[in-house]
Amino acid sequence: MIFIWLKLFHILFVISWMAGVLYLPRIIVNYKSALSLGEPVDRLSGMAKKLFKFSILTGLIALISGLFLGYYPYRFQGGWLQSKILLVFFLWIHFGFCGYWVIKMPKGALMGSELFWRIYNEVALILLIIILYLVVVKPPFHIW
Repeated sequence: MIFIWLKLFHILFVISWMAGVLYLPRIIVNYKSALSLGEPVDRLSGMAKKLFKFSILTGLIALISGLFLGYYPYRFQGGWLQSKILLVFFLWIHFGFCGYWVIKMPKGALMGSELFWRIYNEVALILLIIILYLVVVKPPFHIW
């Protein structure tokens, strides 16, 4: 029974974290657009900072619960699970990169064009689709 509750909380916090992962680059796109048009960007900068802080918390809870779920029933065995863990690691790198630039936003030191951030925004979605495929289908292959 505890396993089911842990899985439920894991899914809930993954959804919350992914909302931040997917929306944070979108805020950066809007920030870059407003900056180039000379519009005020303070609100977008504040929104990004708050979203990043909230997403860190939900992401850490999702990560910890996911590690428990990966260990107890599966003992981290199965290529699908190992691949998922690797892709989640890449999502954290993606998220951390966004966080780094959120910190730079109020200083006006944000690199990249609007197009760069629009494309970057899709990276997390592609990783999410692959992760969902691995979790639902659980293809039978082994990595280590």
